[in-house]
Amino acid sequence: MKTPPEFDELLWMHRVQPSFLDVNNRRRQATPEALMALLRSLGANIDRPEHAGELLREAWRARLSRGVEPVLVAWDGRLSPIELTLPAGASGTLQYWLELEDHRLSGSLRLDSLSRAPLANPAGLDYGVVRLPVHEHIPTGYHRLRLQAGDRQFEALVISAPRRTYSEGQLPENRASVASAGRPPRRAWGTFMPLYALRREADWGVGDFSSLARLGEWTGGLGGSAIGTLPLLASSLDEPFEPSPYRPVSRQFWNELYIDVEATPEWQRSATECAPAASDERRRRIQQLKQAKLVDYREAMALKRPVLAELASQLFQAKSSDRFQQFQRFVADNPLVESYAKFRAAMDRRSTGWTAWPASMHARLEEGDYDIADHQYHLYVQWIAAEQLQNVKEEAGRAGCGLYLDLPVGVDPGGFDVWQNQALFVAGASTGAPPDPFFTKGQDWGLPPLHPERIRDSGYAHLRAVLAANMRYARYLRIDHAMGWHRLYFIPPGMRADQGAYVRYHADEFYAVASVESHRWHCTLLAENMGTVPPEVGEALDEHGVGGMWVAPYELEPSRRHALNEPPPLSVASLNTHDMPPAAAWWRGDDIDDRLSLGLMDQREAESQRADRLQAIEVLRQWLRDAGFLPLAEDARRDAPPIVALLRALACSPAQLVLITLEDLWLETEPQNIPGTLYERPNWRRKARYSLEQFTRMPEVVDALSQISGLRARNESLP
Repeated sequence: MKTPPEFDELLWMHRVQPSFLDVNNRRRQATPEALMALLRSLGANIDRPEHAGELLREAWRARLSRGVEPVLVAWDGRLSPIELTLPAGASGTLQYWLELEDHRLSGSLRLDSLSRAPLANPAGLDYGVVRLPVHEHIPTGYHRLRLQAGDRQFEALVISAPRRTYSEGQLPENRASVASAGRPPRRAWGTFMPLYALRREADWGVGDFSSLARLGEWTGGLGGSAIGTLPLLASSLDEPFEPSPYRPVSRQFWNELYIDVEATPEWQRSATECAPAASDERRRRIQQLKQAKLVDYREAMALKRPVLAELASQLFQAKSSDRFQQFQRFVADNPLVESYAKFRAAMDRRSTGWTAWPASMHARLEEGDYDIADHQYHLYVQWIAAEQLQNVKEEAGRAGCGLYLDLPVGVDPGGFDVWQNQALFVAGASTGAPPDPFFTKGQDWGLPPLHPERIRDSGYAHLRAVLAANMRYARYLRIDHAMGWHRLYFIPPGMRADQGAYVRYHADEFYAVASVESHRWHCTLLAENMGTVPPEVGEALDEHGVGGMWVAPYELEPSRRHALNEPPPLSVASLNTHDMPPAAAWWRGDDIDDRLSLGLMDQREAESQRADRLQAIEVLRQWLRDAGFLPLAEDARRDAPPIVALLRALACSPAQLVLITLEDLWLETEPQNIPGTLYERPNWRRKARYSLEQFTRMPEVVDALSQISGLRARNESLP
């Protein structure tokens, strides 16, 4: 169906891409029905493409009357001339005020002294663009610009940001110059394990923040710089029940399941311990949880919550104590935690997400909407989680190690972040991915996307808060689906995953916010950039010094002399990710067998992939031998995948960070997550085969990490 040109321009105004190139380089065109549904969800009330003309004129009138873009970026403190749209005949004086974070700049000048150009527009309005030069250097931060021309007033947020995000290695200005730099940047390594899987003798059946601190001390003691894990963000583990780390209730608060109850001062100072904690029944339940091979989230939370609730009650009964004063300072310093705690208490009472609540609770909560004890509980556990995360940061930091955290692309639609910021999210739409050979019908992740214009109008306050909350504790922060800062695949309300279209964001502004926050918190940004990524994404990551992912199975070049593409200097190199099989399972082809058994591929495709895999591993093994990474004694053990040899190769690469999945060191074959499955596999639940106390004493584990550390420290290069 051919649509009028006004319809295409209306799509452009709302940043909707009507078509895109798929993984096979074929152009996919969204239907007019899907595009109109997206336009409606973005705020354009259209029911026929032929009606686009008047809506387009309305959109232009609004844009022209706005005067100035709501967000302006000053890279490295230099702001380009400000473009101001004014009626063509506007004259007189233009006054401006730039409110910096610590002082004010102001001035005035004649409009007729500024360069101006006419602005053609479908609204037929006689407007022009006036350019106001800015000569002052603007310090890093967020600043408010106000302009006044006659009786017309305009405002904008100015984000002044270093063009390159923070990096511990202080890498040269571009990747090409790394090799020619006088002193090579420090090359780091780290360990990875999901926290729920990290067993410890003293835990309560699931990994906790104390386990993470011990892992950081041990990794740092061997020379490592990072401990990586999956998102640790707030989840709903009762009703509603959603344990996935990539569907949090909020990206600003923490999962109390990971609190080490026995490390809290309230537990330690209690003379008799609280009743639930002292009982034989509690000890029996802990033992039962510890013996299970899979994490039971419901039972683990049901075990911890009454104990933490009792500790919270004790704290609130001692309001004259020093501890309560510390708690009050935490709440005062984090005002949003009050709203979060009330929201979670209301969820506890109703056992549903906010979209199923009465309309009166959609805008605000009154005291009668939740139980005070539950409100106090959620305040308390966020305080304790913050204390214990700070302890992880400090204890690991003393050993030279830092947290590598993961920021999901979105949040649960029934959770706190969406409730608190309803205007910022596109109601009814969902984030996902278009069809590809693995997901032939596309993917619907069920995550509401941010509105590309309303997030700007808010000054990116939500994004700033999310990044700050995570960077506060992280040395490295991985941005899941980093392409989402450029564009996201929107699925219109009520439609299938294969009926979506991409919607573009103002990527420069996302990078500017990320740069400001990364420098403030001294946090290195990393981007999950795997899959089909447009060239402009890689160019932007390069420009802003954001490292991408380099994952060995995706970098195979069996026909080439080196067998693997070389990791770029800014990258994080690894043998796998949490969505992939462990290295030993990949080497054996277990993932191919598993996908075949799940019906995710047919027999012919499985046989083809097995043949390709066998060829790849033979070329890899030969290359590892020729390069000296696989000694004869190790090569003789043909039944054992040469995992350590592969890690030696990564250690000698230019990658800024080599991330080692600990389970690979004991040749684990069971995955943590299998994309495309829900109940068919125990995703996000499998515990590590060995406890922290066990694997930190295993000679093969310690020896492998010591080798990696030595190679990284010597900055040896691939042959």
